[in-house]
Amino acid sequence: PGLTGPFPTSLEQNHKLQILMLRGASLDGPIDTIELPDSLVLLDVARNFLTGSLPSRLPSSLQSLSLEDNFLSGSLDDDTTFERCTELRELYLENNRFQHTIVSETFLSSLSQLQELDLSDNPNIRGEVPMMALLWWWNNLEVLDLHDTGIEQFPSSDAILANKNINSTTTTTAALKFLALHQTPSLRGTVPFSHMMPELTFTQLTHLDLTSATGLTGDMSDDLSLSSMTSLRYLFLAHTNFTPGTVPLSSLLQKLTNLVDVSFKNSRRTGPISSIIPNSSSSSINWNAMMTNLVLLDLEDNALTGNIPEELFYTNSNLQYVLLNRNQLNGTIPSSVEQAKNLKMLILNDNLLSGDVPNDSIASLKHLEYLWLHGNPSLTGSLPCDDEK
Repeated sequence: PGLTGPFPTSLEQNHKLQILMLRGASLDGPIDTIELPDSLVLLDVARNFLTGSLPSRLPSSLQSLSLEDNFLSGSLDDDTTFERCTELRELYLENNRFQHTIVSETFLSSLSQLQELDLSDNPNIRGEVPMMALLWWWNNLEVLDLHDTGIEQFPSSDAILANKNINSTTTTTAALKFLALHQTPSLRGTVPFSHMMPELTFTQLTHLDLTSATGLTGDMSDDLSLSSMTSLRYLFLAHTNFTPGTVPLSSLLQKLTNLVDVSFKNSRRTGPISSIIPNSSSSSINWNAMMTNLVLLDLEDNALTGNIPEELFYTNSNLQYVLLNRNQLNGTIPSSVEQAKNLKMLILNDNLLSGDVPNDSIASLKHLEYLWLHGNPSLTGSLPCDDEK
């Protein structure tokens, strides 16, 4: 649009105005003094050049507020800004310059109807991940995005246990479906999912991203209570420093049959890869049934050993991306790779693989776009020509 200049300072007399959308309109200047009508339900002024702090007063009828991609700053702790926003469902404040500690009880308790909260790309937002709010106020929250912030810690286990005992002794299922805490270098301590159970469970969670949250510690499987997240589809734990150990994939997939994308890249995983993908002759686990939905398996840059199990590729038509490079895998490339008919990426470089490359199997993969085998000096044979693929 061709709109420019400051945001209109007074719209309060427009008593019938319910929706105001000025996204990407090149508006500039502060908005802290604007006055909005109580009839307003949706305000979208994202992708402008707005500056300063939030308005000191927001309408009580407001349900959706989009202020992302501006130059807004100041604190979110002002007790008057959100105290009337008891109907607010969506709050998008990402990619600004806010400073906030996420501890204000007014901020947390006023937004009891909140379903989506995005504070990402605000590096000066600090304090605790607001897990307590899930116990006390945010019973409807489905999306919590804090990636690329300065968030510093989870609540302590003692604080969680104390609040659980005060709040309730019954089991509640959190509405949370999307939790993003990736690229949070200041985040320290353990993830307290296990301490919040059984009073609060996370069976609705479909997306968990802790990529590059390098300060997190503890046991990857136990502290995160991954096996209880039965709706999980996207699990990203790359570049983390949890206690070294095996990838708990085989046990997870028995319960998390909806997994689509899984990344444990550079996460200090060790041990034989057969403990991740059990051999059918030595296990009663139906690996094929468990990985029916799996599209991405990324185990790059760990210390995994042993042969690549043939079971990885059996009858999984959805598998498209397999990254096993920069490990210590040995043995041959299984000919069963031809079973993964939709495979686009097979990355096996920098291992200890040997024997002939299964030329015919590779040639049958009509969708294959990336094949990396370098750094395996004992591999022999030839690759299929273009007219064979």
